[in-house]
Amino acid sequence: MKSAYMIEMENFEALFRSLEPEQKNEFLLQQLRADEQLRNTFLHVFRNAYSELRHRNMPAFQKDELLAQTVERADQLRRTIEATDFGDLDWESYRSPGYYVPDYEVAAEMAEALADDLLNPWLSGLKTTMELGRFAEIVADMAALWAAVNLSNLNDPYESLGSGEYFMDQIRQTFRSQQSMMLNRQFTELELQQGFELLLAANNRFFLTTNELLKLMEAFIIQLLDCKQKAVNFYQAIANTHTDIRTLPKLGLHLSLMMGDEGLRNEVLKTGFGHEFETSLMWLDELYAKGSDEFHPNAVLFYTDFGARASDYLRDKVTKGSLLHLEILKNCVTTKSDYEAYRELKTWLNNEEQMALIKAMYSPNQEARFYGLDKNFEQLERLILTQLKTFHPLFSFDFGTALKYFVPENNEMAWGLAKQIIYFKMKSDRSRTTYAMMAGILADALKYKAFDSEVSGLILQLYTQRPNLPALKDEFRKAGLIR
Repeated sequence: MKSAYMIEMENFEALFRSLEPEQKNEFLLQQLRADEQLRNTFLHVFRNAYSELRHRNMPAFQKDELLAQTVERADQLRRTIEATDFGDLDWESYRSPGYYVPDYEVAAEMAEALADDLLNPWLSGLKTTMELGRFAEIVADMAALWAAVNLSNLNDPYESLGSGEYFMDQIRQTFRSQQSMMLNRQFTELELQQGFELLLAANNRFFLTTNELLKLMEAFIIQLLDCKQKAVNFYQAIANTHTDIRTLPKLGLHLSLMMGDEGLRNEVLKTGFGHEFETSLMWLDELYAKGSDEFHPNAVLFYTDFGARASDYLRDKVTKGSLLHLEILKNCVTTKSDYEAYRELKTWLNNEEQMALIKAMYSPNQEARFYGLDKNFEQLERLILTQLKTFHPLFSFDFGTALKYFVPENNEMAWGLAKQIIYFKMKSDRSRTTYAMMAGILADALKYKAFDSEVSGLILQLYTQRPNLPALKDEFRKAGLIR
């Protein structure tokens, strides 16, 4: 027996087939005109035919006119963003997830929702343009969006959107998600040339000194410039618009490689030094290989610009004992807890400076490791006793590992500290975690020569004490202390 739904669908299909094509076409056209989402779906399904139709009916490229429209659209979006108060949030509409969420996170969530409502229609239009539009139109949409969000003065009192970074992330993600599709579209050389002309004009109009628009699209541009002629055309456009691409050394390097221009390559690496890590490293490595006098001053700049990222490369190449060498070693100690860097650095530091550097790691566990490896038992003992009486809500000091550094040179001090730790913890922190830590310390202490019988006696005393401690007994058994 047919369901009511099946009967209804059969009636609908019969009606549909009975209508004249002109009637159906007219109805569909009306719906497509009225519903943007439906229209975009229709264009997506028939995108190849639509793309061919657009190319046949493509109007003449008017760079100045398209740039003027881009400026106008950017200003429109900028005004919309600036008119929105991202601090005027509807707190009453917020629905708790059932657990505590800090107010600043709630504010950020609601501000981002406001931002999405504002930006999503523009991003939807951008996706359609990326799929169906000319390359110059894609550039125009990207330029308008990027200029608007970069040049807006946000009314965001809680700084929930990170000075506009949230908007920028949404645009970046949308652009990157569509790149593969756009590369498959295979734009003609004429389309690319026109789009690049607009790109450079828009970049210079909005971001003359920073090249922010070119930076956004740099990786995509590099993929588009896949042959010598395209690279030559783009480089000529750069020259014609007097665009300074020193801040884009990856793009400049790609152009030089595609054009086979060694002189341009060297110029790009030299003038673009400091703007991008990988190309800067290439230039510095070439100076080092040649033994150039320019290596050291450039190494200083490289470290200044890239800090810890540069330290691994520079560490063994700069002059030992130089200010740069010492600064690199200090950075390795404080940011990476690099004990070998500390050992190397000790040659140039007095005892007070060594202690200050170790404490600058702001990690008591790493501090203990450094004292232990240095056999500085006095400082290690002082640190353990300090940590024993210090409450840390965010991390736990590893007493067991710290004690191991005393062995075998100073078993007596290790056992004396172990007892202090156990007695103190039994009075102040009776938890399963504490019992497990004590069990580990006692298991290690059984290996201390001359103290094994005393250790065994303390184990038995704790295990059999009254009142009974079931969790302690369990942890002692798991550690193999009681058989």
